[in-house]
Amino acid sequence: TRARPTRARPPEFTDEDRAPFFDDAQGALVGERPDYSQRAKNEPEVTPDVAALQNTLLWSDLVDADTLETEIKRQSTRLNEATRSAPFFKASGHETASDTLGLVALLFAVTAEHDDDPRWHEEAAGLRELFATSVDDADDTTDESFAIAQSRAADLADLIRGGRPVTPQPKAATDWGELAYLTTLMQRMETAEEEKLPDWLADARQFRRHTEDIRHEAQVLALLAEAMVRPGTPDADDEDFVAFAHELRQSATKLATAAESEDHPAAERAMKPLQQSCVRCHEDYRG
Repeated sequence: TRARPTRARPPEFTDEDRAPFFDDAQGALVGERPDYSQRAKNEPEVTPDVAALQNTLLWSDLVDADTLETEIKRQSTRLNEATRSAPFFKASGHETASDTLGLVALLFAVTAEHDDDPRWHEEAAGLRELFATSVDDADDTTDESFAIAQSRAADLADLIRGGRPVTPQPKAATDWGELAYLTTLMQRMETAEEEKLPDWLADARQFRRHTEDIRHEAQVLALLAEAMVRPGTPDADDEDFVAFAHELRQSATKLATAAESEDHPAAERAMKPLQQSCVRCHEDYRG
């Protein structure tokens, strides 16, 4: 036979213990019982603040720290090529140098605001100012323009090797209107969307060989799509343009995810609306 379990004695409550409790709580309440369903009908409908929702977007949702660092390094190579000699720079390199400096400034602006502590995060705001202030100076065919562009190319190469160039005092906040030049952004986007991605997505074999490259280009596209409609940019108040930019951003993000998971059919599905958003935008804004 089993022994009976030992149980605790039931508590004993005094009148003082029972004092805070009502014998009949319903009878103790005063006034009419509120009609909560009627209250809900009378309350004003709360409209979501679209701008506030957009501001909750984190840069890490679009581009990771490694992609930022890699893209900056690739633009350093491009800037070195554009400034390899004075004759080449004056013939055509000055245009490439100016665009590259603008893109590098934008990348450092994102680096400064990035929430995942990418490389050069602490000095990124100063680097943003250093390269942004050289964009217009480099876009000429003079010896002075060549010297400025070559100096920025040396600064960027030194930074990548571990140095720390002298930078100006940065502004308190990023001025996206001064950074997001549409021509510069569009050229980089066309390189990804027209020259690189179609070949890498042409078949399953090419896709498997270039999944990391596809992911990189897709994240850069998402970054650029977001940057071009940041508050302060010329088209930030154009609802149609913003809609096209957000379509591109979403498609690029899906493409990056598909590449990361090595899902070729999903990548193809993401690429189609990505291209369509670009085509429709160009039809409306290029005539």
